[in-house]
Amino acid sequence: MEFESNYLTEDHEAIIDRDTWLWAQGLMRTRREELDSGKMKYHGGRTHFLYGKVFCADCGSPMTRRTLRCSSKGTANYKAWECKEHHLGRKGNGCRMRTIREDELLEAITDQMEYPEYREFPVEWFLKEVDRVEVGKDSVVVIRAESGKSEG
Repeated sequence: MEFESNYLTEDHEAIIDRDTWLWAQGLMRTRREELDSGKMKYHGGRTHFLYGKVFCADCGSPMTRRTLRCSSKGTANYKAWECKEHHLGRKGNGCRMRTIREDELLEAITDQMEYPEYREFPVEWFLKEVDRVEVGKDSVVVIRAESGKSEG
């Protein structure tokens, strides 16, 4: 049985005006693009300095930051990074890249950086000098911004 389809326009008063609706659509599109590129925002609208810089060496997807609980230490939580596609791997069809603890990731990055002595991680220098960090099964490779030169 075939049915006729009708699409009505301007049939009723809108809940919001068209300009507001178009603005919201643009905002959702921008957020989706940021999410896909790894520049995700967390609470308060601030972006962690590693977002958009850390990628999976296997599939190329951005890595995302998670809070995990250490089962051997009871309720201790720690930050870790995993491939955005990793959660699909639990079902058998996603990326199988390892999850890396944030402290281990930062240590691997600092081991490769040519920066004078510092007490805290040099975030501003990192953002300026490093194009991307690729996390592999057994390695972390820092790719410098100016030349595309890999270190690691």
